[in-house]
Amino acid sequence: MAADLSPAMIEEVTQRIKTKGWNNMETDILDVRSLSGLKDNTFTHVFTNLGLPVPGDTGSSTNVISEIFRVMKPGGVASVSTWADRVWLTAFYNTAMAVRPNEKPQTLMALDPEVLRGSWLAAKLENGGFGNNIEVKPCVTYTMASSLDELVDNMMLAKQMFFSGYSEEELSLAQIVFREELQKLRTFEVFDGEVRIGMKAWIGKGWKKGDETETAV
Repeated sequence: MAADLSPAMIEEVTQRIKTKGWNNMETDILDVRSLSGLKDNTFTHVFTNLGLPVPGDTGSSTNVISEIFRVMKPGGVASVSTWADRVWLTAFYNTAMAVRPNEKPQTLMALDPEVLRGSWLAAKLENGGFGNNIEVKPCVTYTMASSLDELVDNMMLAKQMFFSGYSEEELSLAQIVFREELQKLRTFEVFDGEVRIGMKAWIGKGWKKGDETETAV
């Protein structure tokens, strides 16, 4: 089953299912904070990709893990990823300050620095039900494109998160400045004929072994 709170995301997945011919795949619009429509002990594997913290509700993260733990079968495994360093936000912020130097950048995608630590994810997994049956490892990942222009266009799809209320003239200037700012990022590189920006995430795993409530000695 593929689930998301966004109907648009589910529609995109549904179209992909049809294209790929996956006839054993279900979808549903669900809030990961409350999977009340799913029974206990249903899945052997649960994957949550960059779903924590829920935007605007950082305090719900332990409850999200509890729901993941609940719907997993004994012996099942969960994989949860969170950001460690997105890098590219700097390019958006610098662009905003260049276009509107007298305003603070819009920070809808900002995260508390604590959330970017591996220890934060580990604590959520532990407190959400997995106890000592967890591990958290760093993972290097990339956003890439075949050209710089394509990368700029792809990333500017998120412009409303940073440039809401900007005029068309300002957005045109932002596109030019953003192109320059991307190239200044410490992880920007041309690699194998493509351009990419390196990022870092945390990958957390939790196993439902049945001994989670035992007292460690």
